[in-house]
Amino acid sequence: MRAPWRLPALVLATSCGRGPVFIDPRVVQGDDGDDGDASTSIAATTGEPPPGCDLDSHEIDCDGDGIPDRDDPFPTDPDRPGRAAPDVIYVHSAATLSWLDPLDPVPVFINEFRFPEGPDGQVVDIAIDRFGVLYAISNAVLHVCDPVSATCWALGDLPANSLAMLPEGTIETDDDTLVALAGLTWTVGRLRGPELTLEEIAGVSPYESRGDIATAANGLTVFTSPSASGDVVVAIEAATGKLLGEVAVLPASTGLYGAAAANGSLWLFDQLGTMWVMDPTTGASAVVGIDPAGIWGAAAHPDLR
Repeated sequence: MRAPWRLPALVLATSCGRGPVFIDPRVVQGDDGDDGDASTSIAATTGEPPPGCDLDSHEIDCDGDGIPDRDDPFPTDPDRPGRAAPDVIYVHSAATLSWLDPLDPVPVFINEFRFPEGPDGQVVDIAIDRFGVLYAISNAVLHVCDPVSATCWALGDLPANSLAMLPEGTIETDDDTLVALAGLTWTVGRLRGPELTLEEIAGVSPYESRGDIATAANGLTVFTSPSASGDVVVAIEAATGKLLGEVAVLPASTGLYGAAAANGSLWLFDQLGTMWVMDPTTGASAVVGIDPAGIWGAAAHPDLR
């Protein structure tokens, strides 16, 4: 596990060739007044990349925003999508985005989700890659979202309610990998800039998706599932969809909708806002807080594991 990296205060540059854009949600409370350009969608960035950009390269950053073209849904737009902070856990309800510090787990409101392309919908899960790009599922569509304004732009259809970005080396040797769980179906996604491709890998019966996926510091990938004895945390071989067994049962939970890895532990959240910290090796867990607003999903930067 890498030591947490504390970001400086919000840093925004204004043109191509600038340094990375770091977003620290701790300085943001509420509306930042910028919805983005509602008339410009990700679709406008598809097709052949402009000269100097390369959607297959981790080395080229065409717009200078700190996100390589290969991982940037807006490779020519320095102001989008923004980068999430690497040392906090992001949590959300159906309509709002918040953050919490693992050392002081009290959710702090960031913003309401907004969809300038329409229609508005309920956000069912989020995920964050190693460059801080924040993804969300709403209306059975995968979106990329600004982590400060919570403005979201559509990428493509993804009818799932569990989402995660698995760290590089889990499936792809040199890149993060998007995974999703819809009902009984384990799906692996591939993102290249704004382009999304999906492959259904396996079924997870007798389990099913409850609401989230996470990979712990020990490399174990898990998902949450309902069961007759209570919600369970199930280990899975991410590349093949092979089930590895139950890690823990949380009979007191009311819908484990959120999961994230932080500081060597797995963090679990239910729809009533109860927060657990769980040892991914032993399955031992303890309640560490509650958010009265309820939590529908969670995600953290891979470096926070």
